Amino acid sequence: MAVDKEMRARINKLIDIYLNWLESTTHNAGWHQPSTLQMMIEYRGQLPERTGCDRSNEKMIAEIRWIREPHANLPISQYLFGVQAGEGVVDHKYVIPLLASRFYRNHPERVIAERIGMTFDQYRGRVSKGLEKSTEELSRVDRLSYLCSAHQLLDGSGHAAQNAH
Repeated sequence: MAVDKEMRARINKLIDIYLNWLESTTHNAGWHQPSTLQMMIEYRGQLPERTGCDRSNEKMIAEIRWIREPHANLPISQYLFGVQAGEGVVDHKYVIPLLASRFYRNHPERVIAERIGMTFDQYRGRVSKGLEKSTEELSRVDRLSYLCSAHQLLDGSGHAAQNAH
């Protein structure tokens, strides 16, 4: 099955959403604190003296910056690739090469293959098969989404719903 350019772009976008989610600091909100180096940069080399006062409000405001709503298409990405990478509907042996192909997209394919412990041919084959499997599943999601949209237009009996005005 050939994967057309539009579908390839959609899958790449979903992979990017997924990778951003995996790398997201929102999973660890509240756990990162400014390092001494970060504080030196923030205060331009002059660290403030310790006052003994609690800086919880300042900390809370800083943490809020790290938290944001997940991307609207994250559930589809997670459905395809898993909440844990490789646990989605696309087999894990295809997910890792797909993710690596986007994560290391500025590297030669041979280098990517080596980094994930595959031969070049294995890597290329699994990326290709992963794109095919992702296309099949994404097409299935599209069809279900269409059916759900159509069902909302019906009143449940197969007849068009009428406005109650």
